[in-house]
Amino acid sequence: MQSGSQNAVIDTVKKTTLLNKEGTIKIGNALKQGDTYKGLYIDSSALLDSLFKQSKLHKQNTRFLKDSVIQPLKLLSVEKQAEAKLHKEKYNLQEQYYKSELKRQKGKKWTWLGVGGGVGIILGILLSK
Repeated sequence: MQSGSQNAVIDTVKKTTLLNKEGTIKIGNALKQGDTYKGLYIDSSALLDSLFKQSKLHKQNTRFLKDSVIQPLKLLSVEKQAEAKLHKEKYNLQEQYYKSELKRQKGKKWTWLGVGGGVGIILGILLSK
């Protein structure tokens, strides 16, 4: 006695199950598709591992650059900015000194001019008598 479906024929007398041609093809295709999926899984796993390794390497390179290049450059920049600020303050102080010295010299000139003019007027008055 045989009972069956589209894919399998079951022989109850021989206690065996036979696949018809269509079922065999479907199973073969499924196995091939499974192999394809397995291959895709292996390839994607390898790709993911590679990406994780690249990410880790990139992080290490970034950390190295940050520690060995960027930090020293930042420190150098801060040092140069402080040095430039000190030079600016120094030159501002020198400028103020020279301006005050010039002002003092001008004041001195007017003082001597006034004193000389006063002495001249006094001498003029005394000699005119």
